[in-house]
Amino acid sequence: MATDLTEVNMNKIQQLLKVTILGLTVLTLTQSAFAQERVAQTISTSQQPWIKITHINGDIEVKTWANAEVKVTGTLGENTEEFIFKGDDKRVTIEVKAKKNKGWFNWDRSYDETANDDLVILVPVGSEINYDSINGNLAVAGTSGGVDVDVINGKIEVEDASGRMRINTVNGPIRMDNTTGELDLGTVNGSIKVQHNSSDDVNLETVNGDIKLTSQALDVNVETVNGDIKLALGEVERLNIDTVNSKVAVTLALLANGKIDATSVDANMHFTFTNDVAARFELEGHAGGKFSNNLTDDQTEKAKYGPGRWLNFTTHNGSAKVSIETVSGRVTLDKQ
Repeated sequence: MATDLTEVNMNKIQQLLKVTILGLTVLTLTQSAFAQERVAQTISTSQQPWIKITHINGDIEVKTWANAEVKVTGTLGENTEEFIFKGDDKRVTIEVKAKKNKGWFNWDRSYDETANDDLVILVPVGSEINYDSINGNLAVAGTSGGVDVDVINGKIEVEDASGRMRINTVNGPIRMDNTTGELDLGTVNGSIKVQHNSSDDVNLETVNGDIKLTSQALDVNVETVNGDIKLALGEVERLNIDTVNSKVAVTLALLANGKIDATSVDANMHFTFTNDVAARFELEGHAGGKFSNNLTDDQTEKAKYGPGRWLNFTTHNGSAKVSIETVSGRVTLDKQ
C-alpha cells in the first residue's frame, strides 16, 4: 500500500514539474516577445525644422524626403522607460528615456542588442539635426540645415549634406562624404575622414586617431596627437597644423598673401605645392630636426653649438609666408 502511495506522489510531483517548466517557458517567451517595442509615428512640421534627437544606446539613421513631416520607425531598446515624439513647425523632439540605472556606458554593446534602439527617421531636406547620445551611432544623409553632435562611444557618418557641422565624439570615428559648409570636428580614440566640397572653414582635432581630408577650404586648422595627417587641399589662404608623433602629408596651392603655420614634435612633415609658390620660408628645428628643400638650392644652416638648425629663403616676390617649427622631426618641401 505504501508503495502505491509513493508512486502516486511521484506522479503528482512529475506533473507539477512539467507544469512549472511549461509555465516558465511560456513566461520566458512572453518576456522576450515584448522585450522591444516597435514604433511607427509621424508628425507635421515645416520644411526647415530644428530636430533634437536624444537617446542612450543604439543606432539612429536620418534620411530625407519631400514631405513637411518627420516620421520615426524602428525598434526601441528593452530598457526604454518613455518615448517622446512631439513638435511643431519650428522644433521637433525625439527622445528615448531609459529606465533608471539602465543603459549607462555599455562599452561592448554587442553583448545585448536588445538594449539598443534601432530607428530610422525621415526628415525634410532643410532640417537641422541636433543629436546627443552616450552609446549611439548616427548616420545622416541629405540634410541641408547642418548637424550638431555630442556622443560618447559612438561613430558618426554624414553624407550628401550641407550646413555647419559641429561634431564631437569619444571612442568613435567620424566620416563625411560629399559635404559642404563649415566643419568643426573632434574625436578621441577615433579617426576623421572627410570629403569636403566647399571653401568654408575646416577645423579638425583628434587624439589617437588619423585625419584624412580632401577639401577646397580656404582656411584649414588641423591638430592631432598620435595620429597621421593626410591633406589634399585646393587654393589655401591659411593653414595651421599642430601635431605630435605623426606623419603629415599635405598637397596645396598657397595663395598670394597666404600663410602656413606648422609645429610638430617627433613628426615627419611633407608639403607639396601644386602652384608656383611665392613665399618667405622660415623653418626652425630643435633637437635633431632635419630639412629637405626641393624648391630652391638654399641649404640648411646649423648652430655652431647645440642641435639647432634653420632654413630661410624666399621664392619669387615672397608675398605669402610659410613658418614651420619642429622638435626631433623631419620637414620636406616639394613641388608638383
